[in-house]
Amino acid sequence: MQVFSSVVGLCLICTQLYGQANFTFDANRYNNNGQRVAIVDASSNSAGPSITLHFRDFQLNSQDDIEVYRRPIDGNAGDWLLKANLTAGTESYTDQDVILGQSYEYQVKKVIPNSEESATTYLLAGVEHNQYDYNGRMILLIDETIVEPLEAEINQLRQDLTGAGYFVELLTAPRVEGWHGGIEVVNVKQSIVDVYNAAPIEDKPTHLFILGHVPVPRSGGGLQAPDGHVESLGARGADTYYADIDGVFTDDMSFNPGNLNHPEAVNLPNDYKWDQDHIPSELELAFGRVDFADVYSQSLSEVELLKSYLDRLHAYKHVIGDTDMGDKTAFYYGYDNSNDGSFRSLPPISGVDNVYEIANSTNMPKTISETGPYQIFMQNQFVPNSNEWNASGMDATIFSSDQSYWGFWCSEENESYIGHIRGLLSKPTKCLSILWTTTAVNIFHQLGLGETIGYATRRIMNHNSTNNLYEKPESDWDTNDWWNRNHMQVLGDPTLRINQVRPIANLTTTELSSSAVLLNWTASTEPSLVGYHIYRADTESGPYDRISTDIVTSTEFLHESPKSNGSWYMVRAIKLETTGSGSYLNPSQGTMIQSGFFLSNELTELESNLIILYPCPADDFVTLEGPLDNYTFELIDSRGKMIQPILSNEEKHVIDIGHLESGCFFIKTTSKKTGNTGILTVVKQ
Repeated sequence: MQVFSSVVGLCLICTQLYGQANFTFDANRYNNNGQRVAIVDASSNSAGPSITLHFRDFQLNSQDDIEVYRRPIDGNAGDWLLKANLTAGTESYTDQDVILGQSYEYQVKKVIPNSEESATTYLLAGVEHNQYDYNGRMILLIDETIVEPLEAEINQLRQDLTGAGYFVELLTAPRVEGWHGGIEVVNVKQSIVDVYNAAPIEDKPTHLFILGHVPVPRSGGGLQAPDGHVESLGARGADTYYADIDGVFTDDMSFNPGNLNHPEAVNLPNDYKWDQDHIPSELELAFGRVDFADVYSQSLSEVELLKSYLDRLHAYKHVIGDTDMGDKTAFYYGYDNSNDGSFRSLPPISGVDNVYEIANSTNMPKTISETGPYQIFMQNQFVPNSNEWNASGMDATIFSSDQSYWGFWCSEENESYIGHIRGLLSKPTKCLSILWTTTAVNIFHQLGLGETIGYATRRIMNHNSTNNLYEKPESDWDTNDWWNRNHMQVLGDPTLRINQVRPIANLTTTELSSSAVLLNWTASTEPSLVGYHIYRADTESGPYDRISTDIVTSTEFLHESPKSNGSWYMVRAIKLETTGSGSYLNPSQGTMIQSGFFLSNELTELESNLIILYPCPADDFVTLEGPLDNYTFELIDSRGKMIQPILSNEEKHVIDIGHLESGCFFIKTTSKKTGNTGILTVVKQ
């Protein structure tokens, strides 16, 4: 690989050649309309602490002053606080008014002289921001026909979601053939609302994962798309209906002009297709759907395609095999509105030095496979080619493309581009989420600080010209008529995060008493690991509360509590993750285990003194000595499960433990005369 750097005028251009692919990233971009673009990433310093914003276009910026604003995460338009007024050409700004472990959302605005417009970009930045605690409730909504054939995979998915810090509310939905759910969408929506309303006020669900062919809501009428495609009018798929808990959807519209792209786009009164083209109110739930019904030209069944996706998702979250996707992002320079999304989103995610522009416009999957993998690839022009995906895969965790026809995700896939977006996701690639971004969902900078793709897309879906959640100047193909549209769609797991950490292995528990449990595990092999956090729950499904106050740096943890007997425990490895948004403490998937039930020693003092066990610890053999014919003995594991009975009428008996793994075991003794029981501890080295 050769790297060339040159300065052209005041414009710093970095070009990297890799094989036949050519990457460039020019941090001083103008888009094709001559509009300026603000390119910003961040770094953090725990000593202080402080966050520094880096203005990557400073060398070219001779005329645009810079305003820096800040608000809390989840802030609204009225929450912006002006932090700095900076002159044109400023290279960076350091915010020292920050708290270690917290996060802040920044708006950087380049004020363009003699213009009412400005160039804006956003970052969610932090210093060792905490991402390892409880993430709250989420809803897993499953097509009831796949529950039995995918029982093992669904159980694994539920465990993975629990291990990621969620409390999973499980719902099933009846299958409705075709691509209009009819009255069943009302029933499904009500079940979601019921779960949401029943949740504690401080712990409402935040994510909705739709798995399988759950009934499809449809909404929309005659609002013209800004790209001029009249066939895109009408009622299209709108999972936003499920995600908007309190929005009012009406069913009074008559829309049937003829020549629509799909017959289901017709919208008539009382047909359970909603009238709204825009989301009625802000979404409460981030959402994503994995639905492979009617996928075109596949040798695998729908159930097999779902299994393949869930297996790939599990491997990615646990970093199994070659699923480590590195720290690079990439884009193809295409349509202006999508380019702007790349300029705004990718530097805060991977840092500007790890953003690559794909110059090759042919066979992009092959280029990505030769130069990746990438966390995100934004193909900002051209329709993805199925044959190229089949041949080369897609080595990017998240894929987005600006294609008007992808609005028809809610249809059977055919030889045109109807349903094409679902077909691409079904392929056995490394891609786990596909966004239909078109002209509205085109910034998701929050991923750079460990947030989910669902959270980021929900935030920008909620933006409109009234709440002005994110200041977006209108441009060609990106007008306010297109913002906040009902049929924006995320396909894939909405809880997906782009930086995964290798989990621990070989978690065991040793019950030292009825209120004390010792946890041991094998260390994670993840680089830059700072330690571990320990969690506890009453049941396997949680919710899990963190019981380690500080990060644990060893591979054992002693829990002393009245609740320890029979508890479920979870251990997560914690990595200090550094990105283009500063740093955050990134947790692995949780590894869970239930502690065994402590066996209390009920032998009398006289009886307990009659039986001795030695040596302790031991490698291969231990010896019982005493009046053994008065007792029965069982070798048991830490959960109380018998490994083998021990029969002896002698005063001394040797027990082979060489075949056991290292750890603690017990010999349960039972008096033949009184029935009293006791335990003797065996420590296998």
